[in-house]
Amino acid sequence: MTKVGIGLSVALSALAMSAAAQTCDPTQRAMNANNLQIIAELSAPKGEMASYHAVAKGENIDFTTDTRATFTPCNVLESASTTYSRDDGISKMTMDYHLKRDAEGWITTEAMTITAKDKTLTDMKGETRYRPDSTGRITESIATFTLNGQLAQTRTQYEYDESNRIVRTVARSSLPFFEETTELSYDTRGLLIRTSSGKTNSTVSWGEDGRWLRSETETSHPYSVLYTVDECTKWDEQGSCLTVKREEKEKYAKQTTRYTFVMNKEIRYY
Repeated sequence: MTKVGIGLSVALSALAMSAAAQTCDPTQRAMNANNLQIIAELSAPKGEMASYHAVAKGENIDFTTDTRATFTPCNVLESASTTYSRDDGISKMTMDYHLKRDAEGWITTEAMTITAKDKTLTDMKGETRYRPDSTGRITESIATFTLNGQLAQTRTQYEYDESNRIVRTVARSSLPFFEETTELSYDTRGLLIRTSSGKTNSTVSWGEDGRWLRSETETSHPYSVLYTVDECTKWDEQGSCLTVKREEKEKYAKQTTRYTFVMNKEIRYY
């Protein structure tokens, strides 16, 4: 399925280093952190999050997104939703994303539409099921969706190292565009510092105190290359980022676009 853009993934990534007391079994906490990384694409949180709300707006583009999430103790993501709207003057994109936890694991539903001059370019609808093993660690996800009326499925396997950290994801799809293998690397503190695949490469920077500082990503699309820089400009007392600024540059064959976004967050802890 598609990424949530500056919505859920960027919004939650800034929560990674809260200093709230650790009350969970360390092994289970590590598994919960990895599950959160898979579902929301964020580095392992250290604190006890209860709820989260983030709103992002474009400074030089018509763009808004609103993300809300709730957690049970030990950082188990219970529910989440993101609404997304973007109009760059050439095309319009809207997306609606929902996640819930159930007896089988987690399931998301997503609908995305891209239009240009009142013509639909992309119409995607579907759901993704995240399946944990007997220990509670996600080992597989299955995305079933329609893309412009064509039914498709992508199945992703997750591989771990001896420290229960995700080191590789392998996606197989009925549509070649969605097939991808991603490698993940960590520093000596166990913090995610790099992800790389054939389409997307990201680096993450952390402060000496463990605060998330900055992420840089390069993504290759069929007709362009997108460069994004996400940088924290404000933290709370626990060390969680409260404000993120994103600089986005997209290079096409004949032009380059540049946009800036700002995200503000409200975080509540147990």
